[in-house]
Amino acid sequence: MKVRIDFKTFRDRRKAALKEMGARMRGTDEEVYAALPERNLVDLQVAQYFRTCETTYRILHEPSFWKEYHKFWEEKAVGSSQPGFAVILILLVATTQCLNPKDDVFLGDTTADRQKASDLIDVCDAWITRQSRKRLTLQFFQIQCLSLLAKRVNCVKLKQGALYGRV
Repeated sequence: MKVRIDFKTFRDRRKAALKEMGARMRGTDEEVYAALPERNLVDLQVAQYFRTCETTYRILHEPSFWKEYHKFWEEKAVGSSQPGFAVILILLVATTQCLNPKDDVFLGDTTADRQKASDLIDVCDAWITRQSRKRLTLQFFQIQCLSLLAKRVNCVKLKQGALYGRV
């Protein structure tokens, strides 16, 4: 019984700390770029996404994506780039974060990979809420679909995801 109470206390403290961290998140473009992993990691994760998830869901048009992908990294090196595409990349990384078999390191009641995916999803969600809904583009709908997919794959915010799941 004592272990149960201690674990519940630990989990409640952890949830409060995560909620506080989420409150500090503004959803700015700078936060998105800061959350974007290094290119070599993104390359591996994006390739894995196209081998696994994209064969079923078809959210992104692969030839167009790769063209924009190379353009994004070239522009990022120069200093100008697209935050919307960076959000897509982050969501692809979050989606594939838990797909690789490895030794699981736990942070409380979740794995480190799942926590990292959750943090990436939170950054993207904060950015999405700041975006205008006046001119919805294809990229906006792709981001929404990828966000839902990332949440489902990592079992993050399932209750919130259920709202989007009913179409």
